[in-house]
Amino acid sequence: QIIVTNETLQALGAKDIPMIYLYNKVDLMKNPSIIQNDHALTVSLEKDTELSPILHLIMSFIYKKAPIQTFFLPFEANLYGFKKVAYIRDIVEEKDGYLITAQVRSEDEKNFHKYLTTMN
Repeated sequence: QIIVTNETLQALGAKDIPMIYLYNKVDLMKNPSIIQNDHALTVSLEKDTELSPILHLIMSFIYKKAPIQTFFLPFEANLYGFKKVAYIRDIVEEKDGYLITAQVRSEDEKNFHKYLTTMN
């Protein structure tokens, strides 16, 4: 099935678009270790109710070139807007705002550069 999918994507001109492979029902496979790919995740969604590994893989893929940085957003800043463009690794509520460890793509960082405290 993956061969047909890849051929279809190529025919559509999408062969150079990065992909993430999600293999479901891995519990039914005789040898799931044959799936060797840095952009792949094996799951059994009927058994694995936790979607965090899937979300982590997707976010890591999207933000792979973005450095991990620390931001301080005061309470009056647009936290919702920041969350929309950042891969938040940690967030701590402090007295005057939020201390956030996150990855932000360079094209989005300009909007929040004034809140940048350090690059890890």
